[in-house]
Formats: sequence, structure tokens, C-alpha cells
Amino acid sequence: MDTSNQFNGLSIEEPPDLLVKPTSTSTVATRAAAKPNMAPNRTTSTRKERPVLPITIDNIPRKDLLIKQLRDLTSGRITARVQGTGIKVFPQTTQAYQQVREFIDKFKLQSFTYQLPENKELRAVIRGLPETTPPGEIIQELKLRNISANSCQVMINRRTKLPMPLFLVTLDRNDENKCIYKLGKLGYIKIKVNVWEERKKKREEMLARNATATAAAPVTSPVALLSEAFPVKPTPAVAEAPGTATASIGASLTAFNAPPCRDLLSLVNGFI
Repeated sequence: MDTSNQFNGLSIEEPPDLLVKPTSTSTVATRAAAKPNMAPNRTTSTRKERPVLPITIDNIPRKDLLIKQLRDLTSGRITARVQGTGIKVFPQTTQAYQQVREFIDKFKLQSFTYQLPENKELRAVIRGLPETTPPGEIIQELKLRNISANSCQVMINRRTKLPMPLFLVTLDRNDENKCIYKLGKLGYIKIKVNVWEERKKKREEMLARNATATAAAPVTSPVALLSEAFPVKPTPAVAEAPGTATASIGASLTAFNAPPCRDLLSLVNGFI
């Protein structure tokens, strides 16, 4: 039996709008698109970028001019903060970091990325002086007390942009300058230095006292506490006169002779 086909195969052409080009969609994305309520089985690991380290540039006479030059060099991709005799630069991108490093190497500026804790400057915030006090007078008053301050500046409110009665003082780390934290008066005005540290110390002492009192107190059950708060009152005793009990028994026996009781007893005897 001949099963060969004498006709050629038919070619089917799809219209152009029905042709779909294959896309390089991953299996996880395809499953997530097909089942939006189902989480993919394989979690994609996202690479976390490390933050760019800040750079401290020390011994700068014109800090504002240097900040402007660095911002122009990096197209504004840095932020800077005045710190003692220098500035601390925070690059926002790796490219800005490299540009700042090249600028430092070109002009041979004194800089470092990390500073040991023992080499960091002391920072103190003086509270209580009027905001119109010249910082130079504060530095002179501290010098009379053998405290050498590197810089002093009034702090500005971020919201109102107005000066506050707070002065930030930076000092070299030594034993003489550490006495600034013990000052209670500057000139003729009472001041407080680093108020938040005193509040933090008091809060820690209060928490320690509460923890000690809680540990020393005996554990009492709620039933015992209720019993102490609401003690059970004793039932008052009723004094009986002598002969009252005998009289009550006689009255009960006399009641059985009444006609209603006799009828009830006869009815009960009939049922029995």
C-alpha cells in the first residue's frame, strides 16, 4: 500500500502583527509575571554599595575658599563641615572622592581619611551665653583658665536659620583642656557644658536604681495583694440570752399541735 503524498507541504505565513520576538526574560521573571501573587523561589542577591569615606583636610587658612573650589571641581557632589583648623569633606560618589584625592595630592595638603580616637579633637557645647557674644571673647576667657581653644562658633538653628545661645568649641585633646567640661561659670554668667551628657548620666542612674529596687523587692502573688488590700471581715457574733434556745425548741414542738400541722401529718401518713 503506497502511503506517499504527491502534494508539497503547505507553508503558513503569520501576519506581521502576530509575530512575537523572543525576549531574554529570565525564568524567575517569567514565573513572577505569570503568578504575581507567588514569590519567586530563587532570591536575587542585591549588591550593597559601600559608603564613600569622608576626608579630613587640616591646617586650612581659608576654609570657605577651599570648599568652593572642591564643589566646583566635583560639580557640587560633596558636602563639607568645618572642624577645628580644617574641614571634613563628604564625597557623594566614588568619582568625587577620586577628584578630591587628586586635588589634595596636587597641592600637597595635609589630609587623612581615618583618625584614631586619641588624636581626635575635643568638642564642647557651651550653653547659657547670649547668642551675640563674640567667639573671640569666649576663647580669651577660656585662655585665662589655661584652656586653649582652637575654634569657637555660634550654632545656627536649622529651621529658622537664626543663631542660638549655643557655642561649639573645639580643643586639642589634653588634660588641661578637659577641664572645660567642669566649668560652671564663664566671666560673670553661669554656663553649662554638654548638657545632654549630664542628662544621660542622670537617666542611667535612675534606670540603675529602678532595676536594683525591682530585683530586691519580693515577688508577691496577685491573690496575696488582693487579700492585703481587701481583708475578709469577720462575721459578728450574736449574743443570745440564757434560756432562749430552750424556749425556741418548746415553741417548735407547740407548733406541731396546730390544726394545719395535724392535717398535713395525717395526709402524709395516708400516702405512707
